[in-house]
Amino acid sequence: MAETGHAHADESMTIVERGALLNKYTKHLIRIHLHDAMGIDDHLVPGTGEIDFKKIKEHLNADTLKVIELNQGTPDDQVKQPMCFISETVA
Repeated sequence: MAETGHAHADESMTIVERGALLNKYTKHLIRIHLHDAMGIDDHLVPGTGEIDFKKIKEHLNADTLKVIELNQGTPDDQVKQPMCFISETVA
């Protein structure tokens, strides 16, 4: 399993090189948690942060399970927003 926001935070702190985790584990990826991030602040609504989800799509298989993972307390009106964004950019 991979988490987009956690990977972005690690990249922002220069713990890992940008894209290194996806490049290394693409063929082993069966599930991914999709959430956006700004620096190390993660679990944001996809499409509201710094992550380029189009680049992530290149690493996903058709059968990769995609899970949207948001901050607890994300306002209800923002919960539907990532469904459309993800279906347009990652699915």
